[in-house]
Amino acid sequence: MRQRADNNAAKVDELINWIYSIKSQSIDKELSEVLDIYLKHLSGFYNQDLARMDDQIRNVKRGIYEEIGNYNLRVQQRNSRYNRE
Repeated sequence: MRQRADNNAAKVDELINWIYSIKSQSIDKELSEVLDIYLKHLSGFYNQDLARMDDQIRNVKRGIYEEIGNYNLRVQQRNSRYNRE
């Protein structure tokens, strides 16, 4: 169980670092706000039994990917409107 908790702590650390990396880039307010929510959520994992948090960690990772996809769609839509003008 200890190794599993350590592995999950490393995954949480990696996701937090990934979020900070994304936020350091030029992103819109909507993505930034959603990532802030995920940061708070991930930080709360440290106060729980990380050995049992596999599903929650996976769900956060999926959520981040989904939000990045939504952001990319917003940028694509803005660019296509801009190119039509």
